[in-house]
Amino acid sequence: MKFLNVLIAVLGLVVFSLSACKQTPAIRLATTTSLEQSGLLAELIEAFTKKYHISIQIITVGSGAALELGKNGDVDVIIAHAPKLEKQFMDSGYGLERDSFLYSRFVVLGPIEDPAHIASAQTPDDAFRRIARYNERGKHKNHSIIYHSSLLCLYRAVILRGQTLSKNLFGTRLV
Repeated sequence: MKFLNVLIAVLGLVVFSLSACKQTPAIRLATTTSLEQSGLLAELIEAFTKKYHISIQIITVGSGAALELGKNGDVDVIIAHAPKLEKQFMDSGYGLERDSFLYSRFVVLGPIEDPAHIASAQTPDDAFRRIARYNERGKHKNHSIIYHSSLLCLYRAVILRGQTLSKNLFGTRLV
């Protein structure tokens, strides 16, 4: 519910600013592929468009590219999931307001054969270490198990920097 309220508030500000324009208002929204592909965004956009009669042009890119579009003034609203980059964006004076309304939850998945033996891992750290050992053995060089940038960041923190992960109600975070 918070997501919908925040989205409506942000889009409302854009609508207000567009009301002075003579042309049909349209909101340019840069969002990440994960949100767009989830189907949630389409449902929210449809409800918003029906209620306010304002079209929304969606540009689907990664978080970094979305923030660049914002820096260049090419979009009105940005939905991203890169908190450090978002903070830099805001600290540099590019944005008016930043609200968190979504989070990412990672689930470690693999083939049914479980070649890295992660099913019996007791912690996320243990699972990542098992994946690292499996990858080091060279059995999977052409198809690395780690591919998502956020997941890769967690993987590097555990394997390369020795940090640990803490599971909480809202997902996994670095400690």
